[in-house]
Amino acid sequence: MTYVFAMPLASIIDPGYKIALFLHILAVVLAFGPTFGYALFFSVAPQHPRATPAILAGVERCDRYLVNPGMVVLLLAGIYLLIDGDWDESPPFISVGFVAILVVFGLQHAFLQPQTRKARELAERDLKAGDSL
Repeated sequence: MTYVFAMPLASIIDPGYKIALFLHILAVVLAFGPTFGYALFFSVAPQHPRATPAILAGVERCDRYLVNPGMVVLLLAGIYLLIDGDWDESPPFISVGFVAILVVFGLQHAFLQPQTRKARELAERDLKAGDSL
C-alpha cells in the first residue's frame, strides 16, 4: 500500500499550524539530541573516575530540563498538528509516533531516571569510601 501525503491545507493558510510544526520539530531536536552526547560524557569516566558523579548529575539535569519537557512539547504539538491538520486517514507514522513517545515516556520515568539516580548514588558512595569505580 502506498501513501501519498499531500501537505495539509492548514499549513498553507493557518500560521498556528506552522508554529506547531516548528515546535514539534524543535522539541524532537531538544529532547533527543542531547541523549546522543551521553556516550561522549561517559567516555571520559575511565580516565577521570572522580568525575563520574558529576557526569551522572549532568545527565540527570539534562533529562530534567531538556528531555522531559521536550517530550511533553513533542506530544502536545503532535496532538495539535493532528487536530488542526487535514489528515483524512491516519497514516501509520502517526500511530507509530504516538506509541513511540508513550513507550519512551514510560522507559524514561520507570527505568532510565531511577537507574541514573541509583548509579550516581553508588558512584558517590564508592568514591567517599575510597574505592575505585
